[in-house]
Amino acid sequence: MTTILCYFLLICFAALCISLIACTFQSMYEARRDDKRKDAQEERDTEYHRERMKREQEQAARDLEYHEKRMKELE
Repeated sequence: MTTILCYFLLICFAALCISLIACTFQSMYEARRDDKRKDAQEERDTEYHRERMKREQEQAARDLEYHEKRMKELE
């Protein structure tokens, strides 16, 4: 009877260890995947910001040109 209980406890402990190891590997995999996603998102955000600043500078230059032209017409 004692032997059966020892085997039962050993099997339970082994199952617990295997499940903990599996959870650890899964967490490591997901963390790595999330890091890659975050890096890609930061890259896209940086590119979007750069394009947006470029468009805003172009728009500011067009606005300035328009206002200077308008002021000359009003003089």
